[in-house]
Amino acid sequence: MTQRSIQEAAHTKALGMTKLKSVRTSDAAPLNNPHRSWVLRLAPNSEMGVPEPASTVTFDDTVRKLGAPVARWAVEAGRELTRHVFDAIPELGRGEGVFETTRGAAEAFLLLEAQLLAEGRLPETTLAPEAVFANHDLVRRRVPLELMVRVVQRGYAYSVRQLLAECAFLIDDPEERARQLTELVPALQDFYDDFLQRVSSDYLAEERRWTSGVMAAREDIVRSVIGGSAVDVRSAELTLGYDLRRTHIAMVLESGATGPSALEDLSDAAELLSNIPACQGRLSVPIGATTLWVWMSVRTDEFVTGPNPAANLPAGVTATRGMALAGVEGFRASHMQAQEAARLVRMRRKDRPRIADFADVELDVLVSRDPALAHDFVRRQLGELLEDTAQNRDLRETLLAYLDEERSINAVAKRTHIARNTVTYRVKRAESLRGRPLSEQRLELHVALRLSHLLIDP
Repeated sequence: MTQRSIQEAAHTKALGMTKLKSVRTSDAAPLNNPHRSWVLRLAPNSEMGVPEPASTVTFDDTVRKLGAPVARWAVEAGRELTRHVFDAIPELGRGEGVFETTRGAAEAFLLLEAQLLAEGRLPETTLAPEAVFANHDLVRRRVPLELMVRVVQRGYAYSVRQLLAECAFLIDDPEERARQLTELVPALQDFYDDFLQRVSSDYLAEERRWTSGVMAAREDIVRSVIGGSAVDVRSAELTLGYDLRRTHIAMVLESGATGPSALEDLSDAAELLSNIPACQGRLSVPIGATTLWVWMSVRTDEFVTGPNPAANLPAGVTATRGMALAGVEGFRASHMQAQEAARLVRMRRKDRPRIADFADVELDVLVSRDPALAHDFVRRQLGELLEDTAQNRDLRETLLAYLDEERSINAVAKRTHIARNTVTYRVKRAESLRGRPLSEQRLELHVALRLSHLLIDP
């Protein structure tokens, strides 16, 4: 083993990860400060599993300046930075679209930090377009300035730790490594100070612009109603252009995409889902860049959706619906139901339904309110059947169908399009893995099977 290999192995062990680093200098333009050439050797830790970039403008600019491996390193690190921030600050929100919007800003932040270190000077602006978009999303989701600053602080601290680790890993000479590490933090601090000043000013300007508009006034009224505050119903109806005293079906629409196209897709989905004979009016309120709250007023509490609308929803859009409920209280309660159903859908990591009705998942919602207790409940009920293997997934699906169909082998075979003997075998095998008869706590078993797809990977 060469001296270089020994050093790489030692640093890898210290970092606790497998590093698959490129040791070639990229084909990027020459550095203004060549002594930081280690930056050009940044590369993803693995050639597998690097997501698509969420920061297309800044990503492409960095590829031109520093090369693709450096840019892809920032994509990989940006995803982990975003996960770190969301874990540390749950008030930031939830949802795939919110995550992806934040990931775009995190990526851009890391990409510009890499440009700074490689070129030896601050970029023309530290506030990338992806960061501006994410910042405006925070304003429109009513995330306060103080929380935005916490997010930036947390993200900056994480980025410093990552870059210090990379610098220590990529520089062999101890004296040079010590010098680079000493210079690194002051350079990044200047970047952070400039970024924080710019992003705070941008936030306040967008907040002034947004809160003076009609959409913000409508959102304020809606938030007051669903929050249980006393409102002048007639005045609220005039501002909203919507009758609060009718029967309402609330919907929460979420997009996993980012950018202006996300709200366009959500508006198209709202139009599709409300295109039913019973609908007499619709109110749509965008919440940030990737969520749309919708209410339909309907003639009765019975409505027909027509052919399966999920098949025609724009890609990446999910919708959850509350029950049809009357009056101002129904406006609020149906929305809360749709929100709870949306939370349940977000918990599902695989095979998420495109549309979910609260009436169909109410029991799941109630049982899953405390994820830790719910997971413990499911584990006790299913035993070894909970292990996440392809065979166990088939067994759980068949057993759930068996309980749904009141233990009718024929009905399950018809519903799942598998042979009766196969159904019988799977039910017996599932009972064996569970470790106790299916008749024991059958209701609890049924609920645990419904929740298992949410809790396989807690």
